[in-house]
Amino acid sequence: MLQRLILRVKRGAFWLCSRLMIATYARVPLFGRLRGSLAVITDNERFLVLERADGLGLSFVGGLARPWEPEEATLAREVREETGLTVLQSSPLLRYDHDWPYPHRTAAFMVEISGKIAGSWEGTPVWVTFAELERRVVTNQREIVAALAARAKSGTSDRPEDRRASTP
Repeated sequence: MLQRLILRVKRGAFWLCSRLMIATYARVPLFGRLRGSLAVITDNERFLVLERADGLGLSFVGGLARPWEPEEATLAREVREETGLTVLQSSPLLRYDHDWPYPHRTAAFMVEISGKIAGSWEGTPVWVTFAELERRVVTNQREIVAALAARAKSGTSDRPEDRRASTP
């Protein structure tokens, strides 16, 4: 009971911090375009995403890089912080720039993980279908969903059901 209350307070604090930082940096991008890394984690037909505590919707696991941090290190740190999982292997999916909710450059990776899933103050990890991901993913990550759809259509998807469909 006490742990639930603490988590609820933490998530409320995240909501406030997130909304303040987004509003501020969108208006005054002091350090220019921020860098970030996101993980595309799949399990058959499902994707592991965060139901964000700030109410913005579903988000791929990941976040902002520290100034000196390489993309892959950011990826591993963010996956561990947000889900408790360990990145075993990653391969680049795409890199893109976006201006919502603030100017940023994102590197998205296909990721293999291990460990037991745990939530964080940033949100609750949930498994969702591709259809739900298409409907609810945050605006600045729709390019990743489009890249996944293109991979599935071309037969280069990492999803087993898509590989079966493209096999003669």
